[in-house]
Amino acid sequence: VLSVPGQLSDPSAPTINLRLDSGADLSLMSENYYRSLVSPPPLRKGFKLKLLQLTSSETRVLGYVNTKIYINNSKNQRVSLDVEAYVVTGMTVPVLLGEDFHENYSLTVQRKLDSPTTIKVGSSPHTFFASPSSRAPEARLDKAQQQSAAGQILRVKDTVTIPAFSTKKVTVVGDLGSDKSWLVERSLIHLEGGSYLLVPSALFESNHPVIPVSNPTHLPRILRKGELLANADSPEDILSADSQDGHLLKHAQFV
Repeated sequence: VLSVPGQLSDPSAPTINLRLDSGADLSLMSENYYRSLVSPPPLRKGFKLKLLQLTSSETRVLGYVNTKIYINNSKNQRVSLDVEAYVVTGMTVPVLLGEDFHENYSLTVQRKLDSPTTIKVGSSPHTFFASPSSRAPEARLDKAQQQSAAGQILRVKDTVTIPAFSTKKVTVVGDLGSDKSWLVERSLIHLEGGSYLLVPSALFESNHPVIPVSNPTHLPRILRKGELLANADSPEDILSADSQDGHLLKHAQFV
């Protein structure tokens, strides 16, 4: 686990250590740190919270925020990066940047003998000096428990724009295996400004991971690469877990 000094939400805020831990599926922020911010970003709730299960029963997810982090690169230039972080209780570190953040920015660690460790941001020229840091076990997401509780998390494969009053097929990525069928249950994706997108119930195959997403609003909406979109379960698991939900299969559509 590495950390870099930076600020969250406000470039003039006090500097904190931003921990980079790809062992955590999602980026996290402690409740105490969130409450300490002079102008905290809005705390959002909704469908995405159903995708989470933390290892500690004493840890709760309060919501998530969309904000920015500010870091000085190796040339001492200020760089801002977008982050979606889930605010949790009982976390001892202020901010943990998880696997979602690593994937969104294609972060790679570069280590050289007798040189500081650096982190490179995708194909951009930006690199950041990083230092070793201990892992915060109470803040990690347990992947086995998460998959058991919420099936397979689906993320947007590539950034896509959904036109107003339209439905578009969106390619997703996740740990879907091969030659398997998956069921997505109907859900709402809450966006900035109170708008939303609709994911209808749908069946898809792992070799063609595409699901429909509807935009019922009068403006185009953007889904960005790596963004959480839905969770998928085996149709058999859903039926065996609750036979009353069998009607989902009748109303699901293959895409």
